[in-house]
Amino acid sequence: MTEKIDFKKRDKQLYKAAPDKLTVVDVPPMHFLAVEGFGGDPSQSDAFQGAIDQLFSYAYTMKFANKKREAPAAPDFVVPPLECLWWNAPGREKNTDPTKMNWRLLSRQPEFITQAMIDAARDELSAKGKLNESVKLEFIEFAEGRAAQLMHVGPYEQEQATVERLCSLAAAAGLTLGYQHHEIYLSDPRRTAPEKLKTILRYQVTAG
Repeated sequence: MTEKIDFKKRDKQLYKAAPDKLTVVDVPPMHFLAVEGFGGDPSQSDAFQGAIDQLFSYAYTMKFANKKREAPAAPDFVVPPLECLWWNAPGREKNTDPTKMNWRLLSRQPEFITQAMIDAARDELSAKGKLNESVKLEFIEFAEGRAAQLMHVGPYEQEQATVERLCSLAAAAGLTLGYQHHEIYLSDPRRTAPEKLKTILRYQVTAG
């Protein structure tokens, strides 16, 4: 029996971080379903919440379609944590005010996922009346490369202090941060108290 793919177990270094010690990781190129937008309160924005819903709908539709095959060519997989890139214009001061930032929600996909499988999932969602035509979904490769990360524990609204700590630790280590702020949501906000939410905060880095 083929072992189920679980990115959090297979690529442990990408899903672990400390709240006060900078971790530098080398992130390989990976494939994602992605939806891009701008601004809005993430907890109330129809565009943001609609994008989340569609990303998970596609991911689970492909997961279950793969399991139903009589002779699966690929293993089962655990749908990984949701991720999001946030950014201002390059060179502007880093902040975590989502109402003034661009965002790109990401759902990491196993290496065997193809555009044909995504198209089939779209057809299935449409047939079930679960396709949101307003959500413009892309299938992309994202090569993040060398990056520095910290764990933020607590409400999303309090991330600024963790971002500032990450910036300070990176500067002390002689690292220059890129302009995109990457978040990986390890906790389910529907089931986790705000003070216990765990989010990895990550920036691409270059030396000096």
